[in-house]
Parts: sequence; structure tokens; C-alpha cells
Amino acid sequence: MSDTSVTSQPPIPLPSQGEIDASCRLPILTLFTGAALWLLLGAIGAMLASMNFHNPQMFADNMWFSYGRILPAAKTWLVYGFGLPAMFGIALWIAARLGKTLLSNSGAIMVAAKLWHLGVFIGSFGILCGANSGHEGFEMPSYAAYMLLIASVMISYFGLLTIHQRNETEMYPSLWFVIAGLLWFPWILSTATILLHVSPVRGLAQFAIASWYVNNLQLVTFALFGMAAGLYFMPKLSGKQLHSKYLAFFSLATLVLFGSWSGLTLGGPLPKWMGSLSSVAAVFVIIPVLAHFDNTRRSCCIKSSAAEAKFFSLSIPMLLLSVLLAAVGAFVAQTHFTLMRTAQSVLLLQGFMGLIALGGIYHILPKVTDIKLPSTKLVRLHFWCAVLGVLFIALPFIFGGWKQGGQLLHPSGSFAEVSKVVLMHIRMASLGELLWVLGSLLLALNVFGTAYQWVRGIIRPVVVEGTSTVASQLEKAGVKA
Repeated sequence: MSDTSVTSQPPIPLPSQGEIDASCRLPILTLFTGAALWLLLGAIGAMLASMNFHNPQMFADNMWFSYGRILPAAKTWLVYGFGLPAMFGIALWIAARLGKTLLSNSGAIMVAAKLWHLGVFIGSFGILCGANSGHEGFEMPSYAAYMLLIASVMISYFGLLTIHQRNETEMYPSLWFVIAGLLWFPWILSTATILLHVSPVRGLAQFAIASWYVNNLQLVTFALFGMAAGLYFMPKLSGKQLHSKYLAFFSLATLVLFGSWSGLTLGGPLPKWMGSLSSVAAVFVIIPVLAHFDNTRRSCCIKSSAAEAKFFSLSIPMLLLSVLLAAVGAFVAQTHFTLMRTAQSVLLLQGFMGLIALGGIYHILPKVTDIKLPSTKLVRLHFWCAVLGVLFIALPFIFGGWKQGGQLLHPSGSFAEVSKVVLMHIRMASLGELLWVLGSLLLALNVFGTAYQWVRGIIRPVVVEGTSTVASQLEKAGVKA
């Protein structure tokens, strides 16, 4: 009989949800507070750009607020200042929660988040000073693009490392989309930075690369992160199970397959086969969106008591309407080079990405800080401001763009007459811009109010302890207060 005794090691206890949230606290606070500030600036900038149509002489003597500078800066603040940091924060928190593990190297992620916001600040300042790169949707100067690339690689690396170190072996479908998004964005950003800034390609190839990058950023990247959030939050807030993991995988595969090819329209300066292939891909993008819609409609959380639930529920119809509009615009010549393209972008960025990001911020921020939002009534008010704002911007642009396209196709029409046709629709959209400014202010009040309470909760005990220590020392020394 052997004297060898086998001793089993006790299992390592899994971190609690509170410990996981605490590991995400500083990076997510950095990402979300910056996102709230940039969203407010972006909404104000878009409103100032819209005011140029009401009174063209208003900013005639101020180059900073001219239409050609303030509009690209406002778009930069919306996409790079608000959208991507919010999506990064949501993805990191989902990765840690679903993996039942602590966020990997939270200090390095916080540094990367600060570097990202610094890059957005320097890049937008360069745009306002006239250093626009000239590529629509990627106006960032080269020096700012390098900073964003470094920050995104750091965030993506540690996000993927968190997923690798997970304690939950089974991967929920949201993690598939998070992994794809964390890999996809650094890839397209590095490609665009190299081919447009480091070693620029020549001629029309620059237009093709820029269009490819913007489409992959606004459609594929945001859809990957947005679908990951939808698949996680909607079943959680509704209390229902996800309908099908296979349908989720189908959405992921077809989105990556068809979404990366769209973005170019027929009739542009590129070879016709490129526009034709892109137009066909734009139609096929409807397939993954419909699959995602069918997979999430059974777990719709619009009736949930949580104030942020409605943001997630209405984001999917916005995405579906956006891709339908893009599919129509790919083949109908009357929609080319009109406001309908702007309407499609508004539905995608502010309607889908914006609602997902807002819902994620309102849900995650109280958990990582362990502090309730200052006002849930402001959250509900912000929902209506956001949804109505998107509709008041998109619908006038859709109808105005259709009229604009008809005038452009008319052989006897002049550009001045075309401008008069859409002027009223642009002015109507200003109401939607105003609602977005109001909603962004409500977000800032909640986010910065929560951050203030968290900082106060840290500083106040230190001050009280320090005061009591000084008082005790004075009392020992015989000094009366």
C-alpha cells in the first residue's frame, strides 16, 4: 500500500461583480466623462454649422466657426470623441462581466483613454485651425491620427487579454462581436493612416481608401460593438433568454462579409465595377441587420422599468432604417450626392450608435462607481430628446434630399434653385440639432454629477481623517481650538 497522499488544491474563488466593476472603474470613468464632454461640444458644433444656413453672415468674420471648419470638427467630436470611447468602455465592461474576470491592466487602459482624448483634442484643434486632411469622415491631421492609433491598439490589446484570461469558458455571443470589433478598428485605422498619411497613395486611390475606411468605421465597427451591446443588454433588461446563438453568429459573419465592401456609390469617380460591387454589398448588408433584428425582437426591453432600456430597443430600428436607405441610395440615381446620404449617416451614427452608447453609459456608470445617477428623470427626458432629435434631422433630410435629387437631374435646373429647394428642410432639421444639444447637456449633468459624487466620496474621508488627526495633535500639545 502506497504512503503517497494526494492533496487537491482548493478552487480559486471567482471575483465578485463588485470587484469586476471596481477593476473597470478608472478606465471607464475616463472614457465616459470624456465622451460626455465631446458629445456636448459636437452637438453645439453641429448646431453652429446649421445656423450658417439661417444667417450666412453670422460667422463671416470668424474662421473658427465657418461652415467648412466647424462641421468637420463637430463630426470628429461625435464619432471619435463620443462614439468610439463610449463603445470601447461598453466593450471592456462586457468582456470583464461575461468573462467573470478582472479587467486586465486597468491602469494602462486609463492611460490609453487619456491619450485618445488628447488625440481628439489636438486633432479637432488642428481642424479648426485649417489643418483638415481633406478626407471626409477622416479629417484628423496625421499627428493626431498617430495618437489615436497607439491608443486604440493599447485598448484593444488589453481588452483581448481580458477575454483571454476569462474564467467563464463558454463564450456568450456578445464576446464574438467584441473580439471582432477590437480587432477590426485598429486594422482599418492603421491601414488608412499608412495609405493616407505615412505613405499616401496617389490620385483616386485616396478617395477609395478614405471611403473604405469611413464605411468600415461607421457601419462595420459601430455595428459590431452595437450588436454586442444589444445582445447583452436587451435579454438582461427584459429578463428573457437570447433567442439563438446561431443567428447571432450568422449576423456576425454576414456583417463582416458584406459590410466591408459597401460605401461606394455608382456614378462616382472610381471605376464602374467598384461602384457596382459596393452597391450590391449595400443591399446584402440588410441580411445581417434583419437577422439581428429577428434575434433581439423576442427579448425587446422597451417595457423594462430601467430608464436606459428604451435606448437599446429603439436602436435596432434605426440601424435597419439606415441600411435600407443606403440600399436604396446605392441604385437610385435621384438620391446620389443629396441630403439623403446625410440622413442615412444621421440614422446610423446618432440613431443607432448614439442610442446604444447612451444606454450603455447610463447602465454601466452607476455600477462601476457604485453611485446612483443624480436623476433618472433626466435619463427618460434624454431618451425623448435623442429619438425626436434624430427623427427631426433625418426625416427633413430624406424628403429634402429626394426633391434635391429631382432638381439635380433636371437639365434646366440651376444650382441656386436646388439650394432654395432644400433650404427649408435644413432649417427644419435645426430643431433636431437643438434637441440633441439639450439631450447632450442632460447626459453631461448625469455623468459629471456621478463623477463629482465619486470624487467627493474619496476625498471627504481623507479630509475628515486629516482634520481629526491635526485636532488630536493640537489637543496633545495643549493648544485649544
